Amino acid sequence: MHNSIGKNKTVKKQINQKTNNRSASLLPGLHHSLPLKLITGCFLLMSILLAACKKTDPPLPQVDCNRPTKNKALCNQLIAGQWQWVYERYISRGLGQVIFFTPATKGYTRAMILDKNNNAAFYKNGVFESDARYEVSDFSKITNYPADTGITTLIFYDKRTGYKIDYAPLRMCTDSLFLNYQLYSDTKGWDAWVRAK
Repeated sequence: MHNSIGKNKTVKKQINQKTNNRSASLLPGLHHSLPLKLITGCFLLMSILLAACKKTDPPLPQVDCNRPTKNKALCNQLIAGQWQWVYERYISRGLGQVIFFTPATKGYTRAMILDKNNNAAFYKNGVFESDARYEVSDFSKITNYPADTGITTLIFYDKRTGYKIDYAPLRMCTDSLFLNYQLYSDTKGWDAWVRAK
């Protein structure tokens, strides 16, 4: 009986040696740490390269809303995004009375999306209404009057015809947009918009 136990130990030892030899021949060098270090190093390098290639937009310039900018270059940097209408502040010219219109008083919400390729889309109560092209330019482009140069203006154009369909002098801060229709209109006031989060 003692002899058969010794034989079993010898047989197990031979099987283990054959298994180890097969593993070594199928995956040469696996028992060394070099390939594992190489694989780990390659994985780490690829992770770093992928993270470095990930495209991110630069942060928006920070403009204090106590002093909104009308600088055309800065407005061009800030304008792209999704905007939600907050209110319209209208001053009645005949009475001098200030009237505020809001989504609650009007009974609808408004939104506009301005992309970096100068495309605009307009929504009412979340439903698409129309689209246009937009440009941040000078009011003098509307009036052809040189004294209006320097009044930064948001101009909308019909995408199909190229004709101007709307415009308003513009002031902005990082997360707010103000369109002054009251400058030239008796029926519209200042529109205030906030950047959607």
